[in-house]
Amino acid sequence: EVTGIIRARNPDKLKREQEYFQKKGIRFAGYGSDDYPERLMHIPDPPLGLFYKGSLPKDPYEAAGIVGARMCSEYGRSIANELGRRFAKAGVAVVSGMARGIDSASHAGTLSEGGITYAVLGCGCDVVYPRSSRQIYENTIASGGGIISEYGPGTQPLPFFFPERNRIISGLSNVLIIAEAKEKSGSLITADCAMEQGRDVYAVPGRVGDLSAAGCNRLIWQGATILYDLDQFFSDMGMFQQIKINDLSRLPEKERMVYDCLTLHAKSAGELLEELPVKPSELTQILGRLKEYQMIKEDFRNYYSIYPM
Repeated sequence: EVTGIIRARNPDKLKREQEYFQKKGIRFAGYGSDDYPERLMHIPDPPLGLFYKGSLPKDPYEAAGIVGARMCSEYGRSIANELGRRFAKAGVAVVSGMARGIDSASHAGTLSEGGITYAVLGCGCDVVYPRSSRQIYENTIASGGGIISEYGPGTQPLPFFFPERNRIISGLSNVLIIAEAKEKSGSLITADCAMEQGRDVYAVPGRVGDLSAAGCNRLIWQGATILYDLDQFFSDMGMFQQIKINDLSRLPEKERMVYDCLTLHAKSAGELLEELPVKPSELTQILGRLKEYQMIKEDFRNYYSIYPM
C-alpha cells in the first residue's frame, strides 16, 4: 500500500524529497518491511511507516519504556536518570519521548553509560523538539540509537500528535515505567496503550497529596506494579532474559507443548484449550510461567503470541 502511494506521486517532487531525506540522513521503514520492528506489527493501530534518523531497534531486542511528567520533581528526575543508567549497564535499550523532565532524564542516564536509546517524537524526526534536547537528539544518533516518528519530515509539533505517538513508545518496549506523573498526565495515556498491548506497567510511588505523584499513585491503585526498590526491580525483571530457541529442550513437556502451539499471531486461551489436552487452571499457570521466561507475551487480554527469535 505504501509503495503504491509513493508510485502515484509526482516523480519530480518525489525525487526532491528523496534528495532531502539523503541530505538529512532520514530513512523510512514501511509496515512489513525488513527493518520495520516486528513488535509494532502486533499492536492495535500500528503506524503505516516510520521515518527515522540513526537506527531502529533490530529484532530480537530488549527495551524498557520510561515516561513521565515534563514539570517533574528532582526526585522523579533522579529516578528516571538512574533507571536509564542501570538499563544501559544491563544492555537494555531505553525508549522515551525526548520531552523535558522525565523523558530527557531517562535518555540522559542511558547515554551517560554508553547505552542505546530511542526517542519517539510528536513531530518530524528532523525537528528537534524541545530545543533544549538538542544534545540528547545528537547523542542518541551518535550512540547507535535512533530518532523515530510516524510523521513526515518537517512536521511541526502539535498537541494531538503526542498522545498518538505514545502507542509507539509502549509498542517498542518490553515493559513501561511511569517515573512520575500528575493526575491528568499524558504519561497515563502511554500506560493505557501499554496495558492494551499486553505490556507490563510499573509505576514509581510518591507521597500522598503530592500532585506530581498523583498519577503514579492512582496507577498503582488501579493495578500497575509498584516500583518501590530499584535493586529489587532489576532482580525481579532478570533483565528480560529469554530461553533461547536452542534451549527449548529445558522446558517441561507441557510447557513445551503450549509454546509449540503458539505463533507470532496471537491465539486466545480458548483456542489453546481446544487444541491442547490441559485443564483451564493448568493452562493459566503454564502461560504465566512462559510469560515469566519472556518466551511469550499477552498481546490482549487472554490472547498470547511468541516473541520473534
